[in-house]
This record gives sequence, C-alpha cells and structure tokens, in this order.
Amino acid sequence: MSWNDSKVTNDPAMRQIVKEQGFDGLPRVVDADEMARLIEQEGWQPLYRGIGADSRKQVTAYVDDFLKNDVDPYAGQGVYGNGTYATNVRSTAVEFAENKLGTGQGTGKWAEGEVMDMALHPKARTIEYDDLVEQMKARRGHYNVHEAKPGTINAQRLELSDEANSIAKRLFPDDVTTNPYTGRVNLGVSDPLGSVNRLPVDHPAYSHPDVVAALDKIKTFEDQVVMLHGDVGRYAASRGYDAITITRPNPSMTEALDDIYHVVLNRTAVAAVG
Repeated sequence: MSWNDSKVTNDPAMRQIVKEQGFDGLPRVVDADEMARLIEQEGWQPLYRGIGADSRKQVTAYVDDFLKNDVDPYAGQGVYGNGTYATNVRSTAVEFAENKLGTGQGTGKWAEGEVMDMALHPKARTIEYDDLVEQMKARRGHYNVHEAKPGTINAQRLELSDEANSIAKRLFPDDVTTNPYTGRVNLGVSDPLGSVNRLPVDHPAYSHPDVVAALDKIKTFEDQVVMLHGDVGRYAASRGYDAITITRPNPSMTEALDDIYHVVLNRTAVAAVG
C-alpha cells in the first residue's frame, strides 16, 4: 500500500506512528461539569470538533471511535496534516457538523451532525504549523550534493546511493562511470541527482546480490522517509507533538478565519465530554 494513497482516508501510516508513540490511548472522558472545571480551574484549552455524516448511526460511530476505540482508532486527513481537527470557535465546529466542508467531503449539507466538546491539556506539547513546515524542510536538507548537510535526509540518501554505486563500480569497473558534474560514481536508478551514462536496465549489475541488497537499503530508507515526511501530521506525531496549532487558518484558500485550529495527534492529551 502506498503511504500517500489519496483514496485512503484512514491514514494507515499515521495509525502506525500513533501506536508506536503511545498516542492511541483513550481520551479523558468527562461530563459537562467536569469539563467546565478543567477549563476554568486547571487551564485546559477548550476545543470543538464538528462531526457530520449521512446518518445518525455514522455520527455516533465517529464519536465512539474517538472516545472508546483503543485498538485501531481512526486517523483522518486534512490540509494542515493528518489527525483529528478541532477549533477554539464553537460556531465553526457547528458549520463543519452541518456542511460538507472537510477534505474530500464534497459539497452540500450533512443529514446529521454533532459537535464534540473537547479540551487540550495545559501541558500538551504543541507546535505552530508554519514552524513545523520549516522544521521539516531543515530535516530534509538540500538536494544539491554540495549543499546537503550531514545528518539531513538527502545527505543520508546520497550516502546510500554512493554505497550502491561504489559496489557496482567495484564489480563492473568498465561499465560504471563517474558523473563529471558531481564527481560521484554512476549507477543510475539509485542516484537521486540523476546520473549521466546510466546503465541499461537489463545490465547484470542490477541482478547482482550485493547491488540488489544495496538498492534494497535505499528503497527501505525512502519508504520510511515517505511514511514520516509525506504528511506534516505524521511528522509531528513522530517527533512527539500532541497537536499542531494553526493560527488564523485558511482552509478554503479564500479568507483566513479568526479561529485557532488544532490537529490532535495524541488523544491522551485531550478530555472530551461523553
């Protein structure tokens, strides 16, 4: 399965990361009076989640999944990263509960809807969306071999490519050349910079077990990169953040809202009325 399959709404990569981080525990379920006390006396941050569906049964299923499912909880998708979306403005949550406004939901009205009253723990670890995006860019590093800083993803990818290319050069010295632009050994398909003088796809280098093993290492590394960096929500969860904060979000790309959105990644950092 592709980690970035647009047809999959219950993000399988996010679910795996959430489990590995221990974020798949249940939220703190409280009544309305206890929720008010947490907000007023302990500094929990009020949040509202609008849930709409084509039937009351489906709305109830979504609510129950968040409150009770500790086996394989749903991981949604959205423009600011995958996770569970909530806002600090109740009227906005009502809009989402009544209208098909979410990612991939189409247009029109929902048949049924509900607003979940939630709150985020005062000590929850959060990060602003823009800061998170910059952090991801820095982690990836520069694609130019001369500018890829040690420890960045692209530098690690280049190291693995060098390893595969060097193995092929040792085994087939007459066929594997050096890229005149980068000074690196060419194997071709494994070089993320794009090599010149690529080997034919049927060259025996590609079937030699040592080269195959080296190329498999690149594939495993790249799959892991896509899993963690293919979505900002996944990346944030993998870094231990409980939620992503979006100040003045602009989900419709037309006019920014005065809300503060939260993409909840760790249910155990949340209380919810249930």
